[in-house]
Amino acid sequence: MSLKSLGFSITEEVLSSVEVERLRHEMDRLSESGSTRGGCRNVLTRSEVLWKLAAGGAPNELARAILGESARLVNGRLFDKREAANWKVPWHQDLTIAVRERKEIQGFGPWSVKEGVPHVQRRSRSSRT
Repeated sequence: MSLKSLGFSITEEVLSSVEVERLRHEMDRLSESGSTRGGCRNVLTRSEVLWKLAAGGAPNELARAILGESARLVNGRLFDKREAANWKVPWHQDLTIAVRERKEIQGFGPWSVKEGVPHVQRRSRSSRT
């Protein structure tokens, strides 16, 4: 079975144990600074550690291998799902895209602003006018 037929893929050992430990420390740092309460939007602007990993590390390489060399990082969100801080997230599909600035483009809307960052959704084909 493939990503194309299932809509997901499981890849083991993307990060080394050293990288995982570094991410745990970074999550603790963000939590202590009050930046998170169960999660944190825009983590790539709040953490150089996360930016470097996402923009040039194994997750980026994996995304480009699957999506092609033109794949680019657009957003980062961190969820604190450790045993001591676990909370339920029901199944859902994220449709909102974080963007640099608002530009009215046919097929996209409605708009919202989350923590100062504009967000938009791509309208489904059936709802386009």
